[in-house]
Amino acid sequence: MYRIILGASCILGLVACSSPNLDSRSSAQGTAVDLAVCDETFNPAVPSKAVVVNDPAVLQSGFELQKTLQALIDSRPAGAGATTPEALLTALLSSTGAESFSHPANDLTIDVTPVRPESNLQNHPIAGYLNPQNSAQFMRPVALFNRYDLADDAATHCGEYRIVYANAELYFLIFEAVLPNPTPGDPEGCRPIASLWGELPSKDPIDINADLQGLYYSGLGGSSPVVHFNNYGFPLGQIRSNSFVDFQLWELREYRTGLDLTTSPATPTILVDTVKGNPLVELFLDSPWSVAGEVGAFNILRDSFRSDFIDVQLAQLIAPETAGLGSAAEMINGIGAAFGNLFNDMRSVSQGTSDDPARIISTTQIEPIEQDLDDFFASNGAPTLGGDSTQRLLNRAGAMTCGGCHRFSAGRPIGLDADGATVTWPNDNGFTHVSSNGGLSAALKNAFLPARHENLKSFACTQPVGCEAACGDINKDGQVNAADVALLEQHLAGQTTLVDCQFRLANVTPNFHLTSADLTVLSNAVSAGTTASLSCSEPCANTTTFTCGDVNESGTVTTLDMVNIRKHILGIEPLSFCGAIAADVNGSGTVTTFDLVNIRKRILGISSEPFKCAFHAKKSPIAAFDQAVAEVDAARQQLSKPSSKTSLSDLQRAVDLARSNAPVRRHH
Repeated sequence: MYRIILGASCILGLVACSSPNLDSRSSAQGTAVDLAVCDETFNPAVPSKAVVVNDPAVLQSGFELQKTLQALIDSRPAGAGATTPEALLTALLSSTGAESFSHPANDLTIDVTPVRPESNLQNHPIAGYLNPQNSAQFMRPVALFNRYDLADDAATHCGEYRIVYANAELYFLIFEAVLPNPTPGDPEGCRPIASLWGELPSKDPIDINADLQGLYYSGLGGSSPVVHFNNYGFPLGQIRSNSFVDFQLWELREYRTGLDLTTSPATPTILVDTVKGNPLVELFLDSPWSVAGEVGAFNILRDSFRSDFIDVQLAQLIAPETAGLGSAAEMINGIGAAFGNLFNDMRSVSQGTSDDPARIISTTQIEPIEQDLDDFFASNGAPTLGGDSTQRLLNRAGAMTCGGCHRFSAGRPIGLDADGATVTWPNDNGFTHVSSNGGLSAALKNAFLPARHENLKSFACTQPVGCEAACGDINKDGQVNAADVALLEQHLAGQTTLVDCQFRLANVTPNFHLTSADLTVLSNAVSAGTTASLSCSEPCANTTTFTCGDVNESGTVTTLDMVNIRKHILGIEPLSFCGAIAADVNGSGTVTTFDLVNIRKRILGISSEPFKCAFHAKKSPIAAFDQAVAEVDAARQQLSKPSSKTSLSDLQRAVDLARSNAPVRRHH
């Protein structure tokens, strides 16, 4: 049996480890957990049930669309009126017939394709989507996805858990619930959920069905059920559609749960939302905005977008090079973008080139990108992307959109691996990553799922090391003795790695670095019997602005922190004392490229592995999103009180505010 750890024996934690020393090293990470996934090597031919379940034998009953819609209704906010599954589905489908929407974040009028086929409820009646006797229309559950890897840094939630429905008309609905952590701030609250998925590979279809029905519709470990009104956009989570009905333009749209405030009392409904990570195509062009009276506002928005692309998105799009990642899988999973909601479109088109930044971008915009790309590479020592770097950067930007991830970026070059070979964006299944019969795309099997699999293993297959021990008691056996000296010697010799509080307990000099000086002090104290006088102080612990990963003490963890860490590793510009503490996010005792990788994955939203800085410090002030979520929770609590003056409209406004400040999501 082997255990997955993030360290030199793994290729940056994204592919399976093969070192024979893993068993001896794993004890430094904590107590191993005996889960099926801990022994499992990811096999693209038969993807692990720990991250995706697409077995018809599991999904043939218990996950029906009607059941899911009814569960949303049953879990509606206090005071909201009742409705029906048919009414929820009607609200979603009818919206696809609109010709335009008012953008919820920038108030621009956004034109969309009018009269989508699925909005024609005469030719595509609602009952057909819910009736298993309707072979063409009936929406079948074809896959369940574990997205524990999307859990947030602050451990407020445990990631996303998805149900994909599809029919023979090539209409897909993806219910993507963000599951709140039952113990916010403590990643251990998510362990029962991670463990449930980790046990699935060893179970038969009947037991898998029972376990997942329990998770999705009843809850687990104190968490709410996955399928709950609040988890699909109230304030986090979403529902997405992927449509090629009647072979019309293939496009993706996004929705969320909400309240229909025109009824009394307000009733649950499904509302149209922006498609996250999909900038308006007009922002890449020089042509004027088409709606009279909005030209000035759009021009301001476009100027802001172009500055944002250079100042923010460029660094995230070339994060793999900045972090020194070498393989194709690392590059594909390491690319990111964080387009603000102000810039997002109300749909994403997979078909043709209309949404493809690499094909539509204006010369006016390309020139500054080329210059800043050259400057960025020169100043950060990162290699070029090979060939036409600007074109490859734009291919990456396209791949971060729904349309690009699903179609138009497939097969395009996005950079060079460590051996100088060209890396291309992986292929889809033909506009989808999950087919209408549950088949998975090459991108999922060969790139996305393996990374999610290893991410789950890194959390689920070890228990955390506690911190309740005396200074110098590295092995935490209640004594400071020769065994602790030997463990520190092994760490300094590279034979094991001390993590979390073990690092602090060994740092008896005390300073951030573990060196031979710590070994000398500890050894002498053990020999002299003076271990009670050892000091393992925690510098920076009382600095209220200190955040693990925030090496420049800006209050947030950004790509600038990655740049500073890289300079530190290369010896160009050493970090400050507290900066070095903050940079060691894997608690290894040294600042290495593995810390860079961990920070990159957190910034891009592709990992939920908690940071493990050796000196645990107070967190930075609550972000705008956290404040907004707190207001949502307060409104919910007030609504549950009989004499409350809080209304459902107050709750909806709080939700809208929270969503406007919500962190960027990565869907693929």
